[in-house]
Amino acid sequence: MRHDLHRLVELLAGTPGIRDIALTTNGILLAEQAQDLRRAGLKRLNVSLDTLSPEKFVKITRREGFERVVAGLFAAQEAGFEKIKVNAIAIRGLTEDEIVPLAQFGRQHGFEVRFIEFMPLDADDGWQAEQVLPGAEIRAVLEREIAPLEALPVDDPSQPATDFRFVDGVGRVGFINPVTQPFCQSCNRLRITAEGQIRNCLFSTAEWNAKALLRGGATDDELLALVREAVGAKRWSHGINTDEFVKPDRAMYQIGG
Repeated sequence: MRHDLHRLVELLAGTPGIRDIALTTNGILLAEQAQDLRRAGLKRLNVSLDTLSPEKFVKITRREGFERVVAGLFAAQEAGFEKIKVNAIAIRGLTEDEIVPLAQFGRQHGFEVRFIEFMPLDADDGWQAEQVLPGAEIRAVLEREIAPLEALPVDDPSQPATDFRFVDGVGRVGFINPVTQPFCQSCNRLRITAEGQIRNCLFSTAEWNAKALLRGGATDDELLALVREAVGAKRWSHGINTDEFVKPDRAMYQIGG
């Protein structure tokens, strides 16, 4: 797997037209792969870490490995990655007491923590609206317990995160609020799964089979038509807060961040 990922990044980095390559990872193998990935052409890293408690880490992820994830973050810094982002899922009743420690961890070590509202993409299919810890509430905690926050300029109108800096000059945080503040109107994201299925939204209940076309000898124009069909079918909203919302069959780990 290590060699395959390294090679994939090399191939992508050498493809004309690709200007940026980012990786979202659970960080378990990052310490041993960071140098190779950096040399291969990877530019940005998002590392999932919802807690600074090893015990709670096991409860959330169902696996050991807290120390390995933290070691991976520092190894990535040593490898030369800049603006490493730590993605923390916010769940009411579970992670309220992680808000300040995670933000302070980011401030101390130069990581940008992004708090992400809990979405109905959990593997257990147990998501409830009452479990959503709103980004606005998290921001209020940070401003009360650490320092006021100042909004940063938006570099990309389609970016899912709203970024802030602490006014004391130490650190940045971001908020991704897809449940309480949907940003569907500016979303330009497409995803392709490991099986070659194009998804036009994390919450899509339909997929477009790019793999079948590629394996069947389709032309570039035929593949382009498939992509256009997927884009054209993007809904105006994911509809999480409506009665019409239908939870997708795939969990987040089956789709890819």
